[in-house]
Amino acid sequence: MALSISITRKTISRFNFAYLLSHNTSIIINQVNIAPFHYKKRKPPIPEISGYTPKRPSYLPDDPGFFAGRTSINRFEEHFLNTLADDLMILLYRHDYPVEPRILNDTVPLEPTEEENKEHQENKEVLLNIFAGRKEAAEEVAIAAAHRKKRDIIINQQRHINRKPKPLRTKDLPRPLPKPMINKNLPQLQEIDLHCMMSDAVQNKQHLMSGLIAFQVITSERPTVVYAKNNVSNWKLREGIPIGCKIALKGPAMYTFLDKLIEIVLPRLKEWYGIPDSSGDTRGNIAMGLPHRALPLFPEIEANIDMYPMMTGFDIIFKTSAPKNQEARLLLSGFGLPFYPKKEGMKNKK
Repeated sequence: MALSISITRKTISRFNFAYLLSHNTSIIINQVNIAPFHYKKRKPPIPEISGYTPKRPSYLPDDPGFFAGRTSINRFEEHFLNTLADDLMILLYRHDYPVEPRILNDTVPLEPTEEENKEHQENKEVLLNIFAGRKEAAEEVAIAAAHRKKRDIIINQQRHINRKPKPLRTKDLPRPLPKPMINKNLPQLQEIDLHCMMSDAVQNKQHLMSGLIAFQVITSERPTVVYAKNNVSNWKLREGIPIGCKIALKGPAMYTFLDKLIEIVLPRLKEWYGIPDSSGDTRGNIAMGLPHRALPLFPEIEANIDMYPMMTGFDIIFKTSAPKNQEARLLLSGFGLPFYPKKEGMKNKK
């Protein structure tokens, strides 16, 4: 016989609810607060969306599985992964890569010193005595050599026991040895920094807005304001005055800006011969500068050029993972950036 039970404003536990259903009982529930079972489980933290598409979480059965992420890859990034990486591996691979640093000092004596000659003579006497069958004489020479080495070590320790290490003559720490070139440490473009300094902003801060908006339009990222650090009376510069802006591009935004720069802006720029071959800081970072007439050539600014009354020049710094400038230039030339020797470029300008 089925029972009709009306329950109001009560909380039914999972055990009681299952017990009533197992006894063929029809329940009419009105305004019952039943806590969902999956709320009692501990939820794992939701993964953050940072450049990748996370997997569909298992604790959301009704979720459609849509997460905002990248749906395509940039053309320049695809060019690096499919073509340029293989070419760099072939061009930079060395079978006999140096394991120890080379001695570049010409003052190092090539002839052996007196201590080396004495040690060589002792080893020679030991071998001659062994071959001649005189083991006792060989042992005596070897023991004497060991005592001499031990005495020299003790004397050197006494001399340097209270002596402080000499400080480095330069502030730069010695660089680590270059690693052998493999597919995991190929030179890659890590970051592109843009920087501009507007001298008119010293007198009027409103002039800086044109550069800020222009940087935000061409890069799709928000730039940061650069403030003066020192007082310069000749330039009428005071500490804390906004004088410029900068922005750092990484990931897809970096390749998108590089695509527009190489394919649209640089081919239309007049009297620009390329990047000087001497550019670089010996650590794989290449810098270049563009005049104020390069900014209107970007398609975002060219469409609304009347909105930007003041154009400014800016500097571009390509930060790579290459340990040398030569490898960094090889990487950037693979993307299509031209390089020229400094002397020939000066002749062409004349």
